[in-house]
Amino acid sequence: MLVHYTEVLCLTINMYLLHPDLQQQERQDQEEFACRLLRIGEGLDTVNDRVQWSTANIVHDNTIEILATTVFRSIVNALPTTEFLANRILLASTNVKVSQLNDMLLESLYGHDINEYRSIDELIDDGRDDVVLPEILNTIEPPNLLPHSLRLKVGASVILLCNLDPSVGMCNGTRMLSCAMVREW
Repeated sequence: MLVHYTEVLCLTINMYLLHPDLQQQERQDQEEFACRLLRIGEGLDTVNDRVQWSTANIVHDNTIEILATTVFRSIVNALPTTEFLANRILLASTNVKVSQLNDMLLESLYGHDINEYRSIDELIDDGRDDVVLPEILNTIEPPNLLPHSLRLKVGASVILLCNLDPSVGMCNGTRMLSCAMVREW
């Protein structure tokens, strides 16, 4: 039985707070925020089972554009460093939102042109009348398939969505930085 081989580990150190470049006020704010989340998770900071939260640290004009520019503020003026990108991420609820964020951030990223890589598709005419044209198929983005078009730019952050080569660390969720664009065909 798997339960016999399972050990519950509790996180006790907020590693982000140990970052050497963190300013004292930011460290204090982050520590306060983390403690608040823990208290809410334990049911301590609620009133009638509702969370009371100050709007002081909430991004105003709560749009996807404002949120993205707040989190990735300096990518417009210079290529981001790996440390800058490693400390930032945005999560989105749908693939459509992810595509919108990616497109917007790529457009605002300093530097080179955007390169587009497309999947290879070919229409095989087998005489049937119910053939769907590739132009139509390429616009569909179901949740379990990769998009037809991959747009990249030097300096863009990339996250792997599948295990390409786990033996060398290229696993689902691995974050990388694009350094060059090459076309080999």
